[in-house]
Amino acid sequence: MVAELEILTDAMSNLPVNVEQVIEDLGIQYFNEPMDKGQSGAIELKDGNYTIRVNSLEPRQRQRFTAAHELAHYLLHREMLVKQGRLARHSDSLYDEHAQKNVAVPFNPHHEVEANKLAAEIIMPRQQIERLYDPAKDNFEEMAKQLGVSKSALVIRLKILGLLPNSKPAQPDL
Repeated sequence: MVAELEILTDAMSNLPVNVEQVIEDLGIQYFNEPMDKGQSGAIELKDGNYTIRVNSLEPRQRQRFTAAHELAHYLLHREMLVKQGRLARHSDSLYDEHAQKNVAVPFNPHHEVEANKLAAEIIMPRQQIERLYDPAKDNFEEMAKQLGVSKSALVIRLKILGLLPNSKPAQPDL
């Protein structure tokens, strides 16, 4: 667990965070491949090995968030994938109307929120955001590019962290 934290912490000090490298450094197989419409990613455990798959048909910024989301499931919820030694697979539909139809098994909506929060922290670390953000400037485009995220995702993160004027932290940061 200490080694996992070190790998993650080191990766989060360089922008954009190389989520795929973190996944591989943790010994998880990573595949970026076409998936069914509406399916963003999946994590599975088979024969003691974890695999994360991300839909290559989605925009690059979404792929990065999905990879971080599946990594978050591994870090936070992997024990739930272990079911009497059998294959356990979890698929996520994270975006658009498909997210409303997401089958969360074995996770519930609370686990999905936890994974989303940690994914946002992984690809948009608080320390990096605070270092880059200048309230006197509208440098959102530049920041989003450095972080490898969309401008809208960055604005949401800034609001959650309470860094935008007239905003308070929406929820505790992980």
